[in-house]
Amino acid sequence: MHIKSHVGASYFITIIHDESRKVWVYVLKSNNQVFEVFKDFHAKVERKIGKLLKCHMDNDGEYTSKMFKEY
Repeated sequence: MHIKSHVGASYFITIIHDESRKVWVYVLKSNNQVFEVFKDFHAKVERKIGKLLKCHMDNDGEYTSKMFKEY
């Protein structure tokens, strides 16, 4: 069964900061929005903290697109 949220989202992405365990959750209408949401998140956090972030992606295959590899 495919159920959508009240805003029409069918997917979500969670981003977890390993050290603090802070979690961000973004709802998505389609799974092809993941890369753009991640890039936006990454830029906002770097601007806020004034440092470059180190990124670690899981190895389950969700983030193995050519765009992520090039990024």
